[in-house]
Parts: sequence; C-alpha cells; structure tokens
Amino acid sequence: MDAIKLSETGIIIFGVLLVVIIILLLRLRKLSQTGKVYQNRIKSLESDKNKIDTLIKNKVEQSFHDLQQQIQEKDETIAQLKIAHKKSVDELFLTNSFMANISHEIRTSLNAIIGFANLLEDVLSKAENTELYEYANGINESGERLLRLLNNFMDLSRVEANEIEVKMESCDIVRIVDQTVELIRFKANEKGLRLNVIHESTTMCMADPILFAKILTEVIDNAINYTQKGFINISTTYTANHEEVCIRIKDTGMGIDHEYLKVILEPYRPEGSKFSQTYGGLGLGLPLSKKIIEMMNGRIEIESEKGYGTSVSLFFKASSFQDETSITKKSAKSEKALSSQLEAFYQNIRILVVEDDRTNRMVLKKMLHNFMDIEMAKDGDEAMALIKSRHNERKNFEIVFMDINLPAPWNGITLMKTIRENFPLYRQIPFIALTAYAMAEDKIKFIHQGFDDYISKPVAKAYLLKIIQKHLIENKNV
Repeated sequence: MDAIKLSETGIIIFGVLLVVIIILLLRLRKLSQTGKVYQNRIKSLESDKNKIDTLIKNKVEQSFHDLQQQIQEKDETIAQLKIAHKKSVDELFLTNSFMANISHEIRTSLNAIIGFANLLEDVLSKAENTELYEYANGINESGERLLRLLNNFMDLSRVEANEIEVKMESCDIVRIVDQTVELIRFKANEKGLRLNVIHESTTMCMADPILFAKILTEVIDNAINYTQKGFINISTTYTANHEEVCIRIKDTGMGIDHEYLKVILEPYRPEGSKFSQTYGGLGLGLPLSKKIIEMMNGRIEIESEKGYGTSVSLFFKASSFQDETSITKKSAKSEKALSSQLEAFYQNIRILVVEDDRTNRMVLKKMLHNFMDIEMAKDGDEAMALIKSRHNERKNFEIVFMDINLPAPWNGITLMKTIRENFPLYRQIPFIALTAYAMAEDKIKFIHQGFDDYISKPVAKAYLLKIIQKHLIENKNV
C-alpha cells in the first residue's frame, strides 16, 4: 500500500513538474517569439535610423554645398563690387584731377585777361578814350562771365559732393544786402536801370554770411542781365507767422515762360528759346542758389510771367539775436576807421610776390605799385635771395604772396616752410597762397600746411587789397 501511495505521489509530482516544464517551455517560447519581434523591430528601427541618417547626411552635404556655393557667389559679388568701387574712386579721382587742372589753366589765363582789362579800363578812363575803354570793358565783362560760369560749375560740383562747409551765424541782412547792392550797382547803372533797396524789416537771419552774399549776388546779377529797361526792386520783409526773413528781388525784365518755370531750378536747363540764345548761360545760377540756400535751411521761390518780369524770393529763418542796428553802425564805423588808418601806412608796406608766370607778375605789380613797395621773384631761388638781402638790410617784407606751382625743385609750400625755418622773423609774417587751384580741398590743404590765407586766381584788385588790409590790421593791431 505504501509503495502504491509513493508511486501515485511520484506520478503526481512528475505530472506537476511536467506541467510546470511545459508551461515554462511555452513561456520561454512566447518570450523567444516576443524577443524575435523586438529584435525585428529593433532591426527595422535601426534600418529606418540608418536611412534617416543617410538622408540627413545627404541633406546636410547638399545644404553645405549650397551654402558654399552661395558664399562663393557672394565672395565673387563682393570682389566685383570692390573692383567697381575702386574703378569709380579712380575715375572720380581722375575726374577731380582733370577738373582741377582745367580750372587751374583757365584761372591762370583769366588772371591775366581780367587783370590787364582792369588796368586798361583805369588808364583809358583817365585818358577819356571812350572807344578803347569800351573795348577793354568788353574784354573784362567776357572774362568775368567766363569766370562766373567756371565758379558756378565748380561750386555746383562741390555742393553735389557735399564739400561745401556751411557756417551758420546771426546775419545782419541790411548790411549784407546794402554791401552786395553797392558792389553790383555800377552794372545796373551802365544799363540805365534803377536799382532800388527797400528795408521793410531789419530782422536778422540765420545763414552763412558768405554764402548768403553769394546767392544774393547771383540773383541780382541775373535780374540785371535779363532786364533791358525799367527797374529792379530789392526788399527785405519779415513774416511773423513763419518766423522768416524774406529778401525779394523783383525786376521788369522779359520774364520766364510758364513751362520753363517748372524746371528752372534744375541744373543745365537753360530756357530753350530766344531768351537763352540772346543771353546765353548753362542755367547754373539759380539751381546752385537753390541747393546752397537749402543747405542753410532756407528756400527759394520764383514767380514770373513772360514779358512782365520776374520775382525771386529768398527765405531764411529769423535769428533770435536782433541787435542789428548797433551791429550795422558799429560795422560802418569800423570800416570807416579801417580805411583812414590804412591810408597812413599804405606807402610803407613792403610786399613780396613769388610768381613764375611773367604775365601774372606784370598784372600784380601794376595793381599794387601805386600803393606799396612791391618786389617780384620768379622762382624759389630768387625769392630766397631777396629774403636774405632784405633781411640783411633790415627791410623785411610784411606780406608774402606765394604761387604754389613754382619751377622745380621748389613749390610754394616747401618755399614758405624753408623761409620760415631759415628766417624766424617770417614765422609772424602772413604768407598768402596765390594759386589757380580752386577746388574745395585746396584751401584747407594750404591753410593746414601753414599758409595764413588763400586767394584763387583770377584775383580782383579790390579783393586783393581787402586781403592785404585784413592782414595788415591783424599784424599792426591798428
């Protein structure tokens, strides 16, 4: 019995173990199948990952290639732009050099033409030779007209290149208008025109006084040129609502065609009619005036009707400083005192002019010999010899006018520096650059190099005397 029980128990245990084993095997089989599923899934994911990696790699490589291509194209574009920029800079330099050389040559010739014409006018007027005086006057007017055209062309180029420096200050419009009118009145008188000035306001304005006078001269000169009979009225008014000062120039000339008024302030647009054929010109004056007055925060307005004259109005911002009466009187007094003081020592002034052009030396000597003691040198060696000789005689020069283009090995700059280095007394003597170089940067260059002032050729006698007066007063403290 016991043996049978043990046998049954063993069978049961074996059966249980068998069942457990079967269950475990089934479980292992299921796990194995699940593992295979996961393994296949992993392989699939790895495959997908590899595909994605390959795709990304290809995309990155393509993008990198595209980026490299873009960078290369941009580098090529930049290189081309640099070449184009250098070419434009070189062309601008050549153009400016050409303009400077042309201006230099024209001014050098005009200096002799206008200078001798002025001298002839003086001589012939004293001799009362009317016919020859008119010839000399015609030469002078033609020279002045060519000079004005050259100046306007150069100034317009400077304005467009932003090379004109504007120095704003409170300006006495009464004084500037009166001085400008007096300088140009003789031209109106020669044509039998009445030039009337009416100051309805003495309000001061904000402007650059030199540029203000230039614009005013340009507009009045235009009015005289284009008016054959009648009058030219110049009035100053103040508009309180806009806080502006207005200078209006009204003439009784031929007037301007309505269609041309639309483009009259554009450069190089002279009126295409008998008007321009009669009076000529490139149409630079008013466009230049417009650009300059806008640089001073002002404006210009033109009203005209063919056959009934023209009205040009210049508007400037009013100044907050309005003590114009005392300034005008003070200026008039100082100018009168200056004139009387200069007369006392004019004859004793010793001036050296260093100029290689024989004709220009003749013009300058004729202009000044009645007033002062003038000596001439044609090159640096002559100038140094004269300086040394007069220094030993204790008769040093009080003003030196120096041409810049002198025969080698000298030029005006090196000669001026050499004189001041070897003769310390001349460090206090004014040296004036007298040259046909008239570009915007020239004056800055010469002043920076040590010159005390600068005059561009051709030089008018009145302006030459004005420069001399300025430096004599500064040096003598009279």
